[in-house]
Amino acid sequence: MVPAPQLLGRMRILHAGPAYHPEGPGGIEVYLASLCRQQRAAGHDPVVLTGCAEAWPRVGLEEAQVDGCRVLRVHRDDLFFHHYAKAFHPGVEDLFDRVLSDERPDLVHVHHWLRLTCNLVEIAGRRGVPAVVTLHDTYASCPRCWRIDRDLAACSRELGVAACLPCVPRWGCESDDEIATGIELFRAAHRHELTAARAVLAPSRALGELVARTTGLDGGRIRELPLGYERRAAAPPAPPLPPAAGEPLRLAHWGNLGRHKGVVPLLRAVRQLAQRGAPRPFELHLFGPIESPALADELARLADGVPVTFHGRFSFADVARARPHVGVFPSLCFESFSFALEECFELRLPCIVTDLGALPQRAGQAALVVAHGDVDALAGAIARLMADPRLLGQLAAAVPALAPDPRTHSAALQRVYEGALVAPPPSATPAVTPQQWLRLAVRQRDNAQARICPEGGPS
Repeated sequence: MVPAPQLLGRMRILHAGPAYHPEGPGGIEVYLASLCRQQRAAGHDPVVLTGCAEAWPRVGLEEAQVDGCRVLRVHRDDLFFHHYAKAFHPGVEDLFDRVLSDERPDLVHVHHWLRLTCNLVEIAGRRGVPAVVTLHDTYASCPRCWRIDRDLAACSRELGVAACLPCVPRWGCESDDEIATGIELFRAAHRHELTAARAVLAPSRALGELVARTTGLDGGRIRELPLGYERRAAAPPAPPLPPAAGEPLRLAHWGNLGRHKGVVPLLRAVRQLAQRGAPRPFELHLFGPIESPALADELARLADGVPVTFHGRFSFADVARARPHVGVFPSLCFESFSFALEECFELRLPCIVTDLGALPQRAGQAALVVAHGDVDALAGAIARLMADPRLLGQLAAAVPALAPDPRTHSAALQRVYEGALVAPPPSATPAVTPQQWLRLAVRQRDNAQARICPEGGPS
């Protein structure tokens, strides 16, 4: 047990995540950079251990200083490490154990296992280092990563062979029995991580409930702790005015423009409105890079002849300058928190969201909620705002308070850390052994060889 005086002193915190600047930036990287600044300001010593997209011939570590924070980049020696059956990596296990020995952290904070190895909490536990987990997404409950099935439909089924066997990614040479084993190991590994951690946090109640239910955990095991949100504007923006007579209703969507964010249904909805005659003029402003050339071509075709503007890469100030009246976030996937939604609140804007994940829960009475993927419902919600400008004001009046700022969030997280340092190790489900992963890897190799080698084997 850590002596009580240490709780009031300088802590060395080892953060583990899938990427860090200059890779990204994604939500975890933005959050981690902000958190590390706050922890350094409070006198602590955060170190970031991060995965990397670049593979090396051998597992290795690359050290850098990023904005005053030490960053240790892990390079795996394999490809396709997003694959659920490659969640464990023995080389990264050894490397992480050496990092713990060298760095001697007081606590490990796991933000993700992707690009690293799926047993970080277990490895820390062997060395007596307490671990805290923050769930930033649904990865621990889904061998496809994001709970979107092959048809881009959101999935809320329990993690297990029955639900996941038809859906997980396949190489083409595996037997169903081999795939079932991989799913079972993935489930068991993450159940152990979530039960062995001293605390498991989720940025929204919706995410915590989903992960607990789909992994078979006690719902009380995961605690809600909203992420720290760094205010984008120097001063609170003025409430937006409703569109004047003859002024177009300005709709805005921002973030990385991917299919899972619902940009195709959004374009189809506004195209439908334009073709059948909208109740008033409107504009749609899309901010963000498009995920692929194929999607860019599809969106361009849908936007042809419709008042849509693609702004590309953007800043918060760019969105504010467009003076939108409403934010539209028609996500097809389970959103765990959404910094874009928080930016919408900072702009004092009402929104239209889908019925998935944290978005309707967090937006409350400030949003019109539609079924995900329902183009007619989305078009109908936009038409309601066009026909009744008073509705905009009613929704805007219900915009919730912003999430805690990073300093407040960091202070709340520090209290979680202090509890973790003195708490006894929890009763955890069994860990998956390296031998179990090795047996699966041998079966994968043998099945692949049997498929590609001529009968009789190599000559």
